[in-house]
Formats: sequence, C-alpha cells, structure tokens
Amino acid sequence: PSLVFPTLERATLSNGLQVVLAHRPGVPVVQLRLDVRGAGISSDPAGKQGLASFAMGMLDEGAGSYSALALGDRVEALGARLSTGASLDQANVYLSSLTTNLEPSLAVMADVLLRPTFDSAELERVRATWLAGLAQEKARPNSLARRVLYPVLYGAGHPYAVPPSGTGTEASIKALTAAELK
Repeated sequence: PSLVFPTLERATLSNGLQVVLAHRPGVPVVQLRLDVRGAGISSDPAGKQGLASFAMGMLDEGAGSYSALALGDRVEALGARLSTGASLDQANVYLSSLTTNLEPSLAVMADVLLRPTFDSAELERVRATWLAGLAQEKARPNSLARRVLYPVLYGAGHPYAVPPSGTGTEASIKALTAAELK
C-alpha cells in the first residue's frame, strides 16, 4: 500500500503557542501533545537533578478537584489516555481522546497543566517509588553505564552532562519540595 502523510497545518495563537495540526478524516480520535522547550532534564538547576522529570511525573498524581485515583478514573471513563514526561530538552503532556469526549478530556488536561495538587501523601508515595527505581537503575549495567557516560562525554557543568533517564540522585530527590515542583 502507498503511504500518504496528512498535510500539516500551522498556526500561532495570540499567546505565542505554536500549533501544528495533522488532520486525518475518518479517524474518531484526537491525539495532542504539548511540548515545552527548555523545560527538560538539562534545565534542572545544580543540586536539583531529577526536578523536571519528577515534577512532570507528579502532574497526573492529582489535579484540580481530582485525587490521583479519581483523576485516573476520570481519564479512563472518558476513554482517554493522558501522560506526562520530560526529555533532555523539553517537558511534555500527551492526550489521546475520542472526538466525542474531546471537550471533557481537554478539561482534565487543563487541570493537570494548570492545577496540579502536588499532594504531600502522593508526593511521598511517588518519591519512594522513584528512589526504588533509581536504585534499580544503578543496579543494571546498561543504565549505570548511561549514568556515567553523559558526564564523561559532555564534561562537568554542561547541561547535557546528566543521566538521560532524568532520575536525578538520591539526595536531590529526597530534598525536593512541593514548592519546587510548582
């Protein structure tokens, strides 16, 4: 079969947000991703390694009037998928929604983006899980090699001289506060 890509439409909103649309008629799903450049792992302040990834990981752990569990239940009830994350140079929030449920799905996404709760109990639960994952990362040869490789490749003090996983260090993760995440 021949592969035909949709034509990309581009626009810039009044607030400067650039929008790229790939319209595929006949597919009753809307997928969107908000990318925030310059807000990734490489932007973590000195001594706060893991801040970007941890903050993005906390966004869907309660937002607006939803607890972490209620938020998950709401997304599931809408037949949507919502995820958050950080790469080396950007932070992102992804939403996949049925077109019939786009408006309420966007409302949930807006809560996640604009009104995360950073609940203290959820923060401590995620912190414990994060620290366990960090210990596992250091126990695996491949991920341990990546933790060591980037500082050697880029040199101390370079923004990319951090582990590409964005998990930070035990000390930096233990020290993160809800205020810093906000």
